[in-house]
Amino acid sequence: MAEGPLGDIIGANYAALADKRLDELLLAGTHDSGAYQLLPAGTLPAGPAWQRALCAAVQSVAAPCAAPWVLTQTTGVQGQLEAGVRFLDMRISLAAAEATATAGAAAPQHITPASSAMLRGTAGMVPVVGEGGCEERKALRQSCCSLVALQLSGAAGHGARQQTAGGCTFLVTHLAACATFGAVLSDLRSFLEAHEMEVVVVRLCADWDHRESLGEAQGDAAVAQARVALGNLLYAQHGAGSAGTAVAVAQHGCRQVQQAPRRRPNHPGVGCAAGVDSQARSTQRQQLPSVREMVESGGRVALFVELPCSPGPAPGVFVHAGLQPYWADDPTPTGTLQRLAELIRTDAEARRTHQRLRFAAMAVTPTAGSVAAGALAWMGGMPFGLEPLAAQTNALVPRLLQGDLEGLMAVSLDFPSESVVRQIMSVNMGGAGGVRKGVGAQLGA
Repeated sequence: MAEGPLGDIIGANYAALADKRLDELLLAGTHDSGAYQLLPAGTLPAGPAWQRALCAAVQSVAAPCAAPWVLTQTTGVQGQLEAGVRFLDMRISLAAAEATATAGAAAPQHITPASSAMLRGTAGMVPVVGEGGCEERKALRQSCCSLVALQLSGAAGHGARQQTAGGCTFLVTHLAACATFGAVLSDLRSFLEAHEMEVVVVRLCADWDHRESLGEAQGDAAVAQARVALGNLLYAQHGAGSAGTAVAVAQHGCRQVQQAPRRRPNHPGVGCAAGVDSQARSTQRQQLPSVREMVESGGRVALFVELPCSPGPAPGVFVHAGLQPYWADDPTPTGTLQRLAELIRTDAEARRTHQRLRFAAMAVTPTAGSVAAGALAWMGGMPFGLEPLAAQTNALVPRLLQGDLEGLMAVSLDFPSESVVRQIMSVNMGGAGGVRKGVGAQLGA
């Protein structure tokens, strides 16, 4: 792989990558890509009163203890892309109407990437509160308590105003509100406008099964907002007219999928696109573009939408194409590696014969016990949260790359390092036709 800035990693290796389809690439990705900050407690995801009260606490008075378990990235989307990430895992939720309306009124300042890093320190450390800190924390706690009372009193009626496609406000969430959907799309556009040879894959789905569910109207609204924000940067299939008026990949099973139970996709075939038949997946995979097609058309974002949506064309996006994660659902880095490796190995034939689209979500699932232990570590000034776990997990990536990776489009990570990004992207330099078996074993780093 050519050396150089990771922000131009595809352009610098264009000769080797140009004629590979997206499913013949292995992209470095971020898990919960939008979880790089906490928004002010005046901006909350929609949901029952208890959920909004919980999020209000997480986004304010409980942030020093909660943020290390919520935040999965240290920089915003543009910074992630500059660091070589080419797969974004976006989870969205509706914004609560009452909470959004109060966002401009005396809300606590949001926790930015810099301040979240301060909360965690280099490895999860929480700084000692200096002079004036007690008063600041007291004021923050009072503000939070007032907001929680407001949310509890305003529980009735918030959902009714969110049922139409027009005027929907979406947040990128990971339990709490981390960013606005519009801000993330703006970051993506800014990066691509500055790097004309780079392509990005985005997977858009709903966050957290227990949150207020998204219906077809909300799914359509999210797609419409992405189309407006990204415009001609969305990839358009050949024969679909101009780059700005693409046709969607076939949307088999859209209504059927919407009616299926929403479960965490912890093994192949489980998730919001489980109703898409294998023939549809095969057709969709064959229609995936190459890097050259995306760069030359100018449509350098492949947007995979796994949300309820209305049947019919959705120009410029891949709707229910079946891009689903392998999810280990394990609380330890070693267990996560072993479970993912087993899923990838046992599903290899299905990826070949049924043309399944998959990515590996290499992230640890905290348990209630580990979160409780983190609270004790916080009080003792010790490292805790997702970042120390991610450091251990990322060190195991070379072992994951030793398997048969055909049909695996990305490895998504919490807090990916530069070396891990290079290791993943280097896999694309070996093999041909998408068969990338064992290449990672030769990379060393």
